[in-house]
Amino acid sequence: MSDKADRHLAIREIVTARIVASQEELRKVLHKRGWDVTQSTLSRDLRELRLARIPDEQGRVRYAFPDG
Repeated sequence: MSDKADRHLAIREIVTARIVASQEELRKVLHKRGWDVTQSTLSRDLRELRLARIPDEQGRVRYAFPDG
């Protein structure tokens, strides 16, 4: 698997396991897992993964996959 594919897998795991409200929060979690990504790379990853910021049941905003 390529670094990009591995990073995308890590992002998928993170946003499905916990509430992530911002790119900066996601970047920090990725950094703790050993991924040192720039904001522009993360933004591109989120776009490629088709992640969206959506409201949850409590009215907070979080990243999630639009289909689930």
